[in-house]
Amino acid sequence: MEQPITIKVLMIHGYGQSGPHLDKKSSRLQRAVREALTNRTGICDVAFCFPTAQCRIPIPDLPDPDKSEGGEELGNLDMWTWCMDYSSGGNKFFDETKKISDLSNALDSIAEIIRQHGPFDGVIGFSSGACIAALIASLLEEGRKEAFENWMAENAAIEICSMLLRVQPRPPHVLSILPTADPNTDTTRSGQMGHSC
Repeated sequence: MEQPITIKVLMIHGYGQSGPHLDKKSSRLQRAVREALTNRTGICDVAFCFPTAQCRIPIPDLPDPDKSEGGEELGNLDMWTWCMDYSSGGNKFFDETKKISDLSNALDSIAEIIRQHGPFDGVIGFSSGACIAALIASLLEEGRKEAFENWMAENAAIEICSMLLRVQPRPPHVLSILPTADPNTDTTRSGQMGHSC
């Protein structure tokens, strides 16, 4: 009898959520993915990993300091994001140049998650986490690292820059779905996020 194969999927939450929140929110999707993969192979299981981002979102000043606008206890709010610019007292997702704030720290954090809990066979992201998931897929694409290592070994920095300008990018396959009926999702902000990536 064949050994069961476990497919591991990294699940990246969006702005203002956490790993446990995404776990609960995506239970139907998890079930559908599990059924699709196990029914076709018969020897497969699917494991999902739900890390929480490293940047805690500060709770805004509210009229009642003990409750949120929805009446939820503030201690129960578990709000995180992968990228946040706290410089100059602000908390912005995009910096002044319209680039994603603190992206390198977010990718370092996810690289550590991959080292500790991976390897992963796939990545799924929601909302702003979808953009991060697309970046992860692109960075881990087969041959990407070797291409840069070959250039570094053979060429000076200026030549590398000129070669990068001539390379035609081959993006990984990415599916973006923006819900229009979800009251918690600002489709304009999500669209800006996808366009930035």
